[in-house]
Amino acid sequence: MSHLLGYLSLFKILPEPTVITDASLSIVYINPALEKLSGYKFSEVKGKNPNIFKSGKTPPRVYQALHRALIGGKSFTTKEMINKRKDGSLYQINSSYVPIKEAGKSAFYIQIQHDITEQKKAETELAEHAARLEALNRSLKEEFVKGEALLESIGDGVIAMDKKGAIIALNKKTEVIFGWKTKNMLGKSVFTEFKLADEQGKIIPKDMRPIQLALTTAQVGHGIYFLVKKGVEKIPLFITSAPVILDGIVVGAVNIYRNVSQQVAIDRAKDDFLYFASHTLRTPLSAVAWSIERLNEDGQNFSVEQKKSLNRIYDQTQKMIQLTNDLLDVTRMEFGILSYKYEEANPLMIAADLIADLKNRIKDKKITFNFTSGKDIKTYKTYSNAIYIILHNLLSNAVKFTPIGGKVSLKISNTEKELVLQVSDSGVGIPKTAQARIFQKMYRAHNVRDKFEGSGLGLYITSGIINHMGGKITVKSKLGQGTTFTVVLPFALEIIQSRQAESLQL
Repeated sequence: MSHLLGYLSLFKILPEPTVITDASLSIVYINPALEKLSGYKFSEVKGKNPNIFKSGKTPPRVYQALHRALIGGKSFTTKEMINKRKDGSLYQINSSYVPIKEAGKSAFYIQIQHDITEQKKAETELAEHAARLEALNRSLKEEFVKGEALLESIGDGVIAMDKKGAIIALNKKTEVIFGWKTKNMLGKSVFTEFKLADEQGKIIPKDMRPIQLALTTAQVGHGIYFLVKKGVEKIPLFITSAPVILDGIVVGAVNIYRNVSQQVAIDRAKDDFLYFASHTLRTPLSAVAWSIERLNEDGQNFSVEQKKSLNRIYDQTQKMIQLTNDLLDVTRMEFGILSYKYEEANPLMIAADLIADLKNRIKDKKITFNFTSGKDIKTYKTYSNAIYIILHNLLSNAVKFTPIGGKVSLKISNTEKELVLQVSDSGVGIPKTAQARIFQKMYRAHNVRDKFEGSGLGLYITSGIINHMGGKITVKSKLGQGTTFTVVLPFALEIIQSRQAESLQL
């Protein structure tokens, strides 16, 4: 031991934990580094076996190999030693054993340790992380394959894009519709790679395309648009654009494209037939109505019952004429050939003519009618027959749906730039759930469907004309209390250009 005393000062400052045992494996020294690592003081382990550090976690084969080396007077190194601190926690070390010999025999053993606890912990965490990444990678590959299969199984064209509109994925159906190759399109903008037009051929600006609505407002946009391709007839597509939202932020969008060429052709044929049928029906119906009027004028020898029958026939004929007129107006409006008279007109005079036409119906139902107007309603250039149709449809409905003895009012006013028409009644009202749909073609609310006659076309025609004029219509209603329609029409109107429907030959 005496010749080791000179080295103790060196062991004391050695940063590596060190323990010295005698030939009987009793501890004769541990340095401060080991005291710090193990939590034991030298005085607590002096004379004790190094087993005091054993954790029971080190593989037995390590100790067996160590024992053989020490008996043979050889050095030994291991990386698998797991020791236990005084507080019971574990630490892992690289350990090197060196025998010190006297007279040819091992008199002392020096064990120098290197704490690799944090290194092993990091290695373990790294291995676990690598395993998780591998599992995630496998999962992502599986999901990618599934997603790709799902994308290709969709019968419609699908384009996925980032928040700037750059294409990140598309399916084979999209390639067919647009004539693209996927590899050439990835990363390109949907706003620059193709154009969309409306039915009249007018190019849809970027801000009006459904994908822009999805990306900027996080709302789903949809509608029928026409794909413009060089040298190819316009292709009608039903486009749905849905935002992709992550943590409340729009990160992209998905567009679905359905070729509706066949549907549009069928609709056009249906509308052609409807227009033709309505136009054809109106002539004989008008002849029947005229004949009945002549019979009523000349038929002084008819009995009371015969006159009642003629009047019923006349009333039903008038209803049929009104229905065919509505159908004609609908098809003309949808084809863009509804005739608008752009002329000098005064809304008050238009309203007065209409009120005179409805006078008998108002009187028959004992309705209190109130007409008010602003003082400065002037004659101006507008679509006179359009204003007549709007007021006629709204007032006719008001009279129809108002019970006997009820109230109907018409108010005409203006702002600096707009004409305001307001029709109110004390009628049956419109259910709240139906108010968003009343301007749809053929729609009738459930509370009037079986009680009042009608086609469900009047408000559809009215809203269509108002849209053509750049105006807007709103409704307020309470079930059982009545309804108020408000129409706002700009004074400064663009001339509505009627287009001839190529398919109509009348």
